[in-house]
Amino acid sequence: MLLIGLGIGLIVVGIVAIVRGRIQLSKSRAVVGIPARLLGVGFLFPFPLGFLAALIYTVANVPDATRPDVVEKWTKEHEWALTGIQAGVMIGLAVVLVIIAAMAAKPVTEIERGARRKRIAEYDDEVEEDRRRRRRTDDLDDRAEGDRPRRRRDDYDDEDEPRPRRRRDED
Repeated sequence: MLLIGLGIGLIVVGIVAIVRGRIQLSKSRAVVGIPARLLGVGFLFPFPLGFLAALIYTVANVPDATRPDVVEKWTKEHEWALTGIQAGVMIGLAVVLVIIAAMAAKPVTEIERGARRKRIAEYDDEVEEDRRRRRRTDDLDDRAEGDRPRRRRDDYDDEDEPRPRRRRDED
């Protein structure tokens, strides 16, 4: 029963890795992109390969594999050996895949930097006409003097004061 749970767990990890394209190994390391998806495909194989190895072992060692009653008797006598073969194949492949993932993993900060670069590159590819036109000071000349937006003063008259005073509008 535990063996079936291990197989299902590996299949779930494989499906999640294929869909998301990311395998998080620790808080600071992850595999992203095509390597993660390839590892996800690899995580789908241990359960069927364990079953296939047990089947090949059974066919190779049963004296008369054409008679179902002989095969059933032999498998009941060698149940623990078949379970051991399945477990060995599944655990062995899982360990190999985790080692490959650990070698292919990158620090999360590098991955985030790469994603940020992609977003910036996508932003730069936008067409200029798609962006909203920014108002220029010439456009503001039509407004009344009091409607003009306030701007920050760069040069202060009073160097003694820590910050500039606000101008009060008198009504």
